[in-house]
Amino acid sequence: MSDWPIASYYSNMLQNPQIAFRDSELKTCVIESNPTTRQPKPRTGAFAAVYKGTIPGKGDVAIRVFTRASGQEHRERYAAISEYLNTLSSNGSLPSSLVGFNFHDKGIRVADCGGKWFPLLTMEWVPGSPLFDWVQNQCHNQDSRALGDVSEKWVQLIDELCRAEIAHGDLQHGNVMVTPSNELKLVDYDCMCVPKLVGMPNLEIGVEPYQHQKRDENTKLYPGLDNFSALYILVVLRALAADPRLWFAYNETNKNGSSEKELYDKLLFRREDFDQPNNSRLLQDLKRSSDEKVRRWAKELAALWEGPLLDVPSLQKFVCDFDKVRELLGQHAFDEALAMVNRNHAPLELQSALDNAEQRVQRREELEQAVQSGNEAEMARLYDPNLLDNYPRAKQAVEQSRHAPKVIQILQELTQARQGGEGRKLVEIWDRNQALLSDRSSAQSFQSDVKQWRERNNLCDGILREAKNTPCDVALLRDNWERLKHLGGHPEVDRQAAAIQKIIARHETLSVFLKLPGTVTLNNDQAVLSTWNESLFAGWNDAEKYRPRFRAAEERVQKFQTIQNVIRQHNGDHLTRRGEEAIVRIGADLEDGYHPPSQSRIDDASRRLRVVRALEGICQQPAPSEIAVAVAWRDVREAGADSLVDPSTRARAREAMALAPLLQKLNRIRLDGPPDPARDEALLAIWDDRLTNCVEAQPWQKAWEDARSRQKLLRRFKQAIAQEDVVVICKCANSSLLAHWPFTTEQKQKIIQAKKAAQGMNALVGVLRSGDRQQFVKQFN
Repeated sequence: MSDWPIASYYSNMLQNPQIAFRDSELKTCVIESNPTTRQPKPRTGAFAAVYKGTIPGKGDVAIRVFTRASGQEHRERYAAISEYLNTLSSNGSLPSSLVGFNFHDKGIRVADCGGKWFPLLTMEWVPGSPLFDWVQNQCHNQDSRALGDVSEKWVQLIDELCRAEIAHGDLQHGNVMVTPSNELKLVDYDCMCVPKLVGMPNLEIGVEPYQHQKRDENTKLYPGLDNFSALYILVVLRALAADPRLWFAYNETNKNGSSEKELYDKLLFRREDFDQPNNSRLLQDLKRSSDEKVRRWAKELAALWEGPLLDVPSLQKFVCDFDKVRELLGQHAFDEALAMVNRNHAPLELQSALDNAEQRVQRREELEQAVQSGNEAEMARLYDPNLLDNYPRAKQAVEQSRHAPKVIQILQELTQARQGGEGRKLVEIWDRNQALLSDRSSAQSFQSDVKQWRERNNLCDGILREAKNTPCDVALLRDNWERLKHLGGHPEVDRQAAAIQKIIARHETLSVFLKLPGTVTLNNDQAVLSTWNESLFAGWNDAEKYRPRFRAAEERVQKFQTIQNVIRQHNGDHLTRRGEEAIVRIGADLEDGYHPPSQSRIDDASRRLRVVRALEGICQQPAPSEIAVAVAWRDVREAGADSLVDPSTRARAREAMALAPLLQKLNRIRLDGPPDPARDEALLAIWDDRLTNCVEAQPWQKAWEDARSRQKLLRRFKQAIAQEDVVVICKCANSSLLAHWPFTTEQKQKIIQAKKAAQGMNALVGVLRSGDRQQFVKQFN
């Protein structure tokens, strides 16, 4: 598998255009085939093959594929050539001998190369015969007239190329096609030079001997690259037109004296004809031609072969018609006359006129250069009426140069105005002389300044006008001001800059002020104060109507600051009742919804005063509840208001705090029901002497006294049981304090026994008192 396709690979692929091509139109084309092999028919060259394709509805197209690697540089050149030719075609100036083409970098797929894509060129298919075949036929037909006509068309073809600034680069018989109507068309644009490629390396050197011997791989592309090959073909065509038999003498010769013909594949000339002109039989025959121009041109062509490549003149100069030169000189078309003539061959009687023409052309070119560079002094120096006034091509430069002295004076005035920053004067001078200055290069440097100063003047006028308006469109004023500053300012505005800036600043500041929230809060009021600008707003009616809002905010903030000062003075461990009352009093003056960061401090002060007053109120009652006093005191302590309470109330509160726990315990003791040992124990444990005179403890005092008495009585009862003192036992058991007392079983038994014993004793005593001894013995047991 080859890295680069050969022609047969392309032929194999083109049997199926739908697969071969990337372009949608080419996919539909029908490729011309060889009638015998039925395979696509290539026309091969040194490193390319051309196929004829027919696109339905569009006609025939030449498809050129490459059989030798086409590098990136080739691709870039094809792109440049295609772009230039298509541009000429679009504006109607494409030479008639050329057709536009398109370069497809990845245009065709080749299966034999792994399915890779390769470049191709497409262009209009040119019908006809290669120049070699056509010339051969005309010579066989002895058609001198056709050969002569084509030689004239050749001159026209080369002239069109020169005018289009194109060099074909490889003019030879195979790249020149003659159509059925004997029109000339050029093909194979691989070596072409267009303006964009001038100075690029010469990638191909063309076919020998059509190209000058000094053209090699080091030759750079330039517009005169075709000069030698164009002259070569012209001389051949004119020579064969004068004598078609030359073809048989130098192109179709008998091989080794036999009748078999040997065909030379170039047009007439061989390299040795140029290398050894004195030994060239062809050149000797041409010097004897019946056409005087052929005799002269053949000699000159051989001489040009020996000289430098760059000295080869254009075909126009080479074939110069001196009658035409005289006509052009008479018409004062000096450039055209010099372009046609080769001074080495000009008659002596024309030399003086040509010298004069060269002097005129040189002066015109110098003057145009001065005009282009805008050098008015040089224009005034170079302008010579005798050389230039009757020179049509110099008309435009002459018209500008005639006014150079006046323009110099105007430019000086413009320079002074620009340097002095006098913008209005600069614009006025320019407008007054615009017709004279608008198309002059010397004045171009002022155009941007004039344009800018015109804008600055307009902005200045707009700013000054708007600044006086009431009401003022401040957005427009600000925009114009910013644009003017960006452009560098303006003296007239700069003198009033402070006043204008104040107008803009106060409108912008008022706009910000009016956008502030209307809700009364500390932050909003502080924003009002910080935004209000007295130096801008004082005396300005648009702002003065909002001064009440500013004053109200100012008063609220001042009140807040007063609160802050009081808070700082009465804070921490130094709280006083007077200070807390001041904080609450001033805070009450703030508007609803005005919540400064110290609002919590005001609330704390209000709470402290509230709990202190509540404590005092309770203490001032005729018989205050100790628990209520204690609770109120606890609220005071929790509020941190201890220092706000007077000493007597504080002592009273502390006393209540001591009694409150006892009273709370008493409150948990129920007084209803029979005597209860647990209740007595609780009362005795809780009771404190301080409760004796406590009003709240009175409901439990009797119960406590009973519990205390019972406690003593029970001790005596227990002692009596221990001593078996029946009398005391009975006495204790019969006490109202122990009524319903929950005695133990043992104690109850003791009481029963004591009561029985007591009854017996009482009976014995009664017997003793009666003196009945007998009954006494009976009772005593």
